[in-house]
Amino acid sequence: MKRVIIISTILRRTRFVLLLMASLALMSFRTADERASEALAHRVMGDKAKAVVFEQMDAETDSYELLQRGNKVLIRGNNANSMAVGLNRYIQQYCLANVSWYHFNPVELPATMPQVPSIYLLSKIGEKLTKS
Repeated sequence: MKRVIIISTILRRTRFVLLLMASLALMSFRTADERASEALAHRVMGDKAKAVVFEQMDAETDSYELLQRGNKVLIRGNNANSMAVGLNRYIQQYCLANVSWYHFNPVELPATMPQVPSIYLLSKIGEKLTKS
């Protein structure tokens, strides 16, 4: 009986360690800039931030892209600042809302998050290159 209890305890601990290692491995695939952008989206958009996905891309200049990936909006940028600018563009241009510094002026997002109809690429922040 003692042997069964010991084996059961070892198996539970092993399963816990494996789950912990798998969780840490999955978390490590996100860059620090992607995690920072996701945190910003959650602070600004609340639960509706689930409709937005961030991805870091390689670029020599500050740039971002807005794309539609299934039912989620993909915001790609070369750093957290570029992704934040992309998020702001999405909120302003597609959600028709504004983000304010003031608590008495909340962000009012639509009930259904709008899709991005085309690729919106900005290659030097502030200078629109293409919209296809």
